[in-house]
Amino acid sequence: MIAEKTNSSVKMYLEDDIARLYQDHFRLITGQDLKSNLIENKSSVISAKEIENCIQLLHKDYHNLGIRIFVFQNKIQAMLNFLNPIGAPFCLKTIRIIFRKQLVGLNGFGIIHIYPFNYPKDLTCYKQTIKLFILETLYHELRHAYQDEFMTWIKDSNYVDGGQPGYFAQKSERDARHFATRMMNKFHDDINHILGIKFKWESCWGRLEIYE
Repeated sequence: MIAEKTNSSVKMYLEDDIARLYQDHFRLITGQDLKSNLIENKSSVISAKEIENCIQLLHKDYHNLGIRIFVFQNKIQAMLNFLNPIGAPFCLKTIRIIFRKQLVGLNGFGIIHIYPFNYPKDLTCYKQTIKLFILETLYHELRHAYQDEFMTWIKDSNYVDGGQPGYFAQKSERDARHFATRMMNKFHDDINHILGIKFKWESCWGRLEIYE
């Protein structure tokens, strides 16, 4: 999630207002309502169809969050999105974290970013395993988007950025990790079929155990 140093209650409403503004802007430019999720995949390691099919495994509430999902090939694409009028709001702090390889995904303002280029390149069976990491990150961030829409009570009053003490203990982060783990394991066989993965694996709170 995006977290800035500001009053949390003000930030919550501000973020919701900005999300609505982005949806209005999208409608003005494209002439379309942003009701279903919109996938803009620029990565070569996973296809938009694979992403869409994996989202369809989730409850229907996750299909129509009005979220724009960006999956990037490289850091330059990610940075340019922050400069795009209908991209993520410009945040120098977030861009710095991306360039330091400390961020693989974020959610905020009706937008989800996934940064596959920040995962290790020495993963076992990289071409297939990277898809699983992308999907787990996506499920995690979709849960945050769901929290914003349907579980506002779980949003932490003083959200702490990743890499800082207390980050993993936050209610919203525990819930998102639990959800991603549960959905990955629940739909293991379906995910393998969609992504063309031949080996068995298990998700465990942000980690993947690979069984070759």
